[in-house]
Amino acid sequence: MNTRSTPVVLAFTLSSMFALVGCGNVNFGVRPTPSSGDGMTLRTQAVMSTLYASPSGSGSSCSSGSPCSLTGARDRVRGMNGSMSGDIIVWVSDGTYNLTSSLALDGQDSGSNGYNVIWKASGNNAILSGGQDITGWSMFDGGSNIYRANVGTSLNTRQVFVNGTRATRARGAQNPGGWTKTSTGYTAPDSVMVNWGHKSNIEIVNYIAWKSFRCPIDSISGSSVTMQNPCWNNAQLHTGFAMDGVTWVENALELLDTEGEWYLDRSAGFIYYKPRAGENMSTVNVVAARTEKLLEITGTLAAPAHHIQFVGLNFRHNTWLSPSTAEGYAIVQAGWHFTGPGRTGFTNNDIARTPGAVSVTNANHLRFERNNFKQIGSVALDFLSGNQNSAIVGNTFEDLSSTAIQLGEITQVSLNEIASDTRNRVSDVVVSNNTITRVGQEFFDAVGIFSGFVSSTTIAHNNLYDLPYTGISTGWGWGALASYPMANNVITYNRITDTMKTLVDGGAIYTLSRQPGSVIKNNFIQNGAEGIYLDNGTQGYSATNNVVLGLTSYWAHVQYFYVTASNNSLENNYTDTNTASLDTDNIVQNNTLVSSG
Repeated sequence: MNTRSTPVVLAFTLSSMFALVGCGNVNFGVRPTPSSGDGMTLRTQAVMSTLYASPSGSGSSCSSGSPCSLTGARDRVRGMNGSMSGDIIVWVSDGTYNLTSSLALDGQDSGSNGYNVIWKASGNNAILSGGQDITGWSMFDGGSNIYRANVGTSLNTRQVFVNGTRATRARGAQNPGGWTKTSTGYTAPDSVMVNWGHKSNIEIVNYIAWKSFRCPIDSISGSSVTMQNPCWNNAQLHTGFAMDGVTWVENALELLDTEGEWYLDRSAGFIYYKPRAGENMSTVNVVAARTEKLLEITGTLAAPAHHIQFVGLNFRHNTWLSPSTAEGYAIVQAGWHFTGPGRTGFTNNDIARTPGAVSVTNANHLRFERNNFKQIGSVALDFLSGNQNSAIVGNTFEDLSSTAIQLGEITQVSLNEIASDTRNRVSDVVVSNNTITRVGQEFFDAVGIFSGFVSSTTIAHNNLYDLPYTGISTGWGWGALASYPMANNVITYNRITDTMKTLVDGGAIYTLSRQPGSVIKNNFIQNGAEGIYLDNGTQGYSATNNVVLGLTSYWAHVQYFYVTASNNSLENNYTDTNTASLDTDNIVQNNTLVSSG
């Protein structure tokens, strides 16, 4: 039953609006003062031992005068954490830790007796980097002001950063005309590309609705462009939302014509760059992302990693190379994509996650606090299966190729694993007081915070802004799966602004499928296409006391296509638009229409 009141038009300021919704003294973003219930409160404990690591460290003493490497400190911890009488603190000194492989931790790196192993930056510039510095630039084409440097043939990357700013991989014009889709690819408007080099490295990017596909070219004959498989086949699986047109062509030296663009010729071992105004190639700092994983925490169900904390670290310059292979990026939604050959239909078990620069599997009582994730080539922080009772608090995420924070699994296989052993679940994770901006810089379908099959997860007091697609996305399945281990999720006191800047059919807050006992309350949403979007099969949500302003489409969208969203309530919210799309099997009442300003 749908009970909908007549909107009341009132005129008052935003400050009085906050007072009405009970938020008059709330900072919706990162708060300086910790408070209970938001994951900010830390327990003060005794310190059993203090170790030291530095970028030039070596040996095993790990003292302030003779620090260890990161792996040396890890190994030293393993020799003393069996029966702890206080925390072990590993002080990570300022400087760049150049990682050619990830720092790998597992169950044996855990705290014991309720105490923690704390990896803590001693200053503000402890950087765990997977990057390679590029030097030795010389003029290649004076007329076009293109430089190049010899990097050898082993470097493989999708991301380059110049003076701390992401450079653009060489691309053509947006939405070029004259392209026609065929069964195997496209007919180009002319045969110019026949003469281009390294055709199998060229990618075609295509936006459609909430998807941003990337598939590599296989061959070019005249104006006929054949795409690589399995990417092309997988990009056709979602009927009505398949890879179709050409948004732009990317990754050819022949396309390098704009300041800030780069191109890597792996076979010849040269990287090319056209500098921006004011960049001096004799002094410029250029870093190519090289290592895919920076930190991996991998426990087991029998021996999970636990009681480990990371405080004040900087994570930089990882890459993700799968999209550069024949797999490409056959997107489904929110960073999850089809992989593998021989796919004939849309099934959840064909879907793979975008991996994280930092990944966590089978762990509990972890804490990531006040870290900075920047210039990342994949998801930044990824919690896979088997993670509980952990906190992601007060971190900054910016300039990411994909999603900032990713929680949980989404396949039927993972549902079966949770059903057979609840230790596989992701639950009781607090994501609070984080700042998230400029995600999806390469994979534009990425979201700020994604959670799939999760329960009792709290997403609170985060500040999300300047996003190409959705802000917070929770749930999976479109109401079509047999069972859902999702319940009691809380999305509250978040500030979400300027979303949906590139793609469509998402929202500041987006949900899927049955999540009984879940709430969306006290959030501030401004500027974007849609506000609160309860998509197919969403059930069990209460959306109350939210402020939704300045949208170009619906303030609330309750989807009734495919599998109806039902048994939800939207009550006592405040918006400056009366435009909404609401299914009838929900309670919608006492929402207030206010004048702008």
